Amino acid sequence: MAQRVRFPYFTSPRPSLMLCERRSFRLPMTTSKAEIGEIQSEDPQLSYNRITDKFTRLSDQVYLLSAPQHGLEKDIANEHGPNLILLFGWGDASLKHVSKFADGFRILFPRAKIILVLAPIFKGLFSSQDDRMSCVQPLIQEAFGTESAAHTPGKDPSVLVHVLSSTGCLYFTATLEAYRNAFGQVMPHSLLVMDSTPGSIDHSPGKIGRMADAMTVDVRSKVPWPPQVTKVMCIMILYMMRAVELAGSRENLLVVAFRMANDETFETKSARRLYIYSKEDRTTAWEAVEKHADEARHLGYEVDSNLWEASGHVEHMRKSPEKYWSIISKAWEKSTGSLVIKARL
Repeated sequence: MAQRVRFPYFTSPRPSLMLCERRSFRLPMTTSKAEIGEIQSEDPQLSYNRITDKFTRLSDQVYLLSAPQHGLEKDIANEHGPNLILLFGWGDASLKHVSKFADGFRILFPRAKIILVLAPIFKGLFSSQDDRMSCVQPLIQEAFGTESAAHTPGKDPSVLVHVLSSTGCLYFTATLEAYRNAFGQVMPHSLLVMDSTPGSIDHSPGKIGRMADAMTVDVRSKVPWPPQVTKVMCIMILYMMRAVELAGSRENLLVVAFRMANDETFETKSARRLYIYSKEDRTTAWEAVEKHADEARHLGYEVDSNLWEASGHVEHMRKSPEKYWSIISKAWEKSTGSLVIKARL
């Protein structure tokens, strides 16, 4: 019979206000009681109040959760788990919010080094691709080092990439381009998880309003005026950006990012892909996700799609953590045995 361990998840209905509670997660039947004991002994270290203290700040947006140096005899949940996980957060999420996903990965893959990238909406939308590539340089250096370090014979750790929302996709594709510029080849990884992304470029008043809401949350602690004023300003800015696009002066940066994610010049075809999405997501249209997935299949990528019910934007893990992590674990198992991945640990 499968064993259970306690697993962190969110309780708030809004991603930006998520709090932590504990629920159970069913591990594969191959997990022994002794291994369960090891996970339970590690579990207090993953508590909501302590997890952020475990991160090393590499920049204002990039954080490192190092792999344990001792105390683990073997990789508990999967002895063939990744050694490196790149986690790209969603728009208005702080470190303590995105760290809940790091909690899950730490339990699934205890030996993995986790690098987390925050993706503030305002900064993401109003910066250039060069600025975003500069932002992720600490990730490139920590994960892959120099060209010689990244491709040392005999070192073959594997990489899992997890992208949350369209803003996370902006920084993911900036990482792909930064890696190509540094090493002259595609960034190697075995699995790409696309959670609540990519979406469609919808300029309807409702969608503009929701994006303005998210931007308002993003900057509320940085401006002295009421949030209602900030929202009006954000709506005006978004319509101005749309006018620039219509004039042909600038292509929508999200359109560029979504296209790069299906471009083998930047995204390796050796990576299996998992889309997690929902028809109840008011931010990312499920039709857009399925269209992107179909395009990826047509281009030769190996794709799995997982449509959820009754969960909103970036809420799938909160709604059903057991199901969520089981899907990711199985997707990783499918990707095991693909291209050997190089990274500096």
